[in-house]
Amino acid sequence: MTANINSIAFTGEVPWHGLGTQCEGLMTSAEAIKLGKLDWGVDVVNIRPVYPASEIVTTSAANRWRATIRADTGAMLGVVSSRYKPIQNVDAFTFFDSVVQEKLAMYEVVGALGAGETIWMLAKLPGEIRITGTDDISHKYLLLTTRHDGQSSLRMFFTPVRVVCQNTLTNALYSRESSKGIRVHHFGDLPKQVAEARKLLGLVNLRFQRLEEVYNAMSRLAIDDSWLTQYVNSLLPSQAKDGTVGTNLLMKREQIRSLVEAPENAMKPVRGTVWGAYNAATQWVDHGRSVRGVMQQPSRRMESLLFTTGAEIKNRALTLAMTMSQIDPKVLAS
Repeated sequence: MTANINSIAFTGEVPWHGLGTQCEGLMTSAEAIKLGKLDWGVDVVNIRPVYPASEIVTTSAANRWRATIRADTGAMLGVVSSRYKPIQNVDAFTFFDSVVQEKLAMYEVVGALGAGETIWMLAKLPGEIRITGTDDISHKYLLLTTRHDGQSSLRMFFTPVRVVCQNTLTNALYSRESSKGIRVHHFGDLPKQVAEARKLLGLVNLRFQRLEEVYNAMSRLAIDDSWLTQYVNSLLPSQAKDGTVGTNLLMKREQIRSLVEAPENAMKPVRGTVWGAYNAATQWVDHGRSVRGVMQQPSRRMESLLFTTGAEIKNRALTLAMTMSQIDPKVLAS
């Protein structure tokens, strides 16, 4: 987003991250890569370190490392090993198309973060997750992301988005512990990974079915103030060695507690349940939690929600809610 403020495109209503250029209708990969301004390549160039003070040129390090460069702007994206092979944006879209096949998924949001270090695409899958007897539904999404700075492999994972308050619910299906997402390293042959990716993707309906069962089980478990206090305090524990709780941490905990009574979490049968408490936590992460540098660069919030600190908190929120409800988190990892 630093290099290109319009490098996010979306369809339908303005999404929860509030960024991008609105387009009509779900996008095909060919449309998405152009509308999302991702139709640029990545070059790998040699590094030639020079030390002016001594006029010594060292080549040993340069033989081991390369730089990735965005071809259209010339922006340096990262430093990578000599074995690194960039996965071009167009190849990432082709991979996505090859995996889902038959237009099982259509692109709803695509974009780039930073100067283009991270590119990502979000596709909506058929069907929905519903809390029985309510209009509390979550849409199913498949997210693919890859980095051009050598910091991560190409990843594809599943994430629901709760419609009633537009918050992403969980990243548990691709957590480091379960490792059930699709990962493709930048040292291999991307086309050869398609078959394995399709195999993993074939489990998506089963995984979402299990997730729906867990959500409904959580909606049937009533909580009291003591349970909520333990949940919030465990989710946001004190980082002080002596266990003291500062004003800022108390404020964050209270923000989550207050969201338990928000209209979208107070509807029947959500109110006063584990499901309502969990959604209060994820809603706080998506819409209430402050993110450093977001005023200067709004995309930092979205990056946090999907890939870094915010995603980790939401993953922990689900695991904690399940554990405190005596629901084995492993049911989502098998």
